[in-house]
Amino acid sequence: MKIEWKIDKLLAPLPAALVSCGTMKKANVLTVSWTGFLNSEPLMTYVAIRPSRYSYRLIKRGKSFVINIPNKKLLHCVDVCGLKSGKDTDKFAECGITAVESKMVSAPSILECPISIECEVCDILKNPSHDAFIAKVKTITIDDQYMEGRKFNFVKAGLIMSAHRQYFEVGDFLADTFYTAQENSKSK
Repeated sequence: MKIEWKIDKLLAPLPAALVSCGTMKKANVLTVSWTGFLNSEPLMTYVAIRPSRYSYRLIKRGKSFVINIPNKKLLHCVDVCGLKSGKDTDKFAECGITAVESKMVSAPSILECPISIECEVCDILKNPSHDAFIAKVKTITIDDQYMEGRKFNFVKAGLIMSAHRQYFEVGDFLADTFYTAQENSKSK
């Protein structure tokens, strides 16, 4: 039986992303779960951030950000970056993570994250609580230790997700999608 639930953010779990912004000289990072892809050609994404956040101003000014997808080794960092403000804290130093130059945008990437998605802001969609920075994906860099042929091994990478103020690790592989299985049988 289904019960009615008060309206809540139940489209979950979502990635517990570390969004880096600013510049190499003054880098910042915040934890975001409200992110995803919006378009495939060109590849477009978004992050939703409250205008009161320190990172909001950095992204608006710099017109770029990087969505870094952390693994379970960075769980403490994900929590710290969601609780502290970059206005008062150097979160890179406190968490022991490394800001590295991105390939295509001015915002730094995080070396320790298995996936970094470099984004250039195209628009800001104003909303009552969180504004969405709409962005074009400029490039994606990945840690090759998690590659198996042409596929990224999400389970081996130990990526983390967030739901209801809790963290979860990406679980077991279940199956290829019907489309993938169909394409694989055509190529044989």
